Amino acid sequence: MESRSRFDVVTEILLATKDGASKARITRDSSLAPSLVEQCLLFLRLSDLIKKEEGSELFRPTEKGSNLISDYERIDRTMEGRLVQPLTS
Repeated sequence: MESRSRFDVVTEILLATKDGASKARITRDSSLAPSLVEQCLLFLRLSDLIKKEEGSELFRPTEKGSNLISDYERIDRTMEGRLVQPLTS
């Protein structure tokens, strides 16, 4: 299995919250250890990128998080199909 960078993991979790997601769903869908998901959720909350919905167990992006998701998706669409495989010797 290919290892993921911290950026990849945090981005994956942020994207998972786009329509609201519980910690259990994020843990299951990301195939990450619960302790790592907890650390990432804390980082995203302290960075004001996600918030826990009042009266619910769902995490959702803040306005700042939604803007970051939009930027990420725009960049992803722009880069799609433009990267070539690294040359091997």
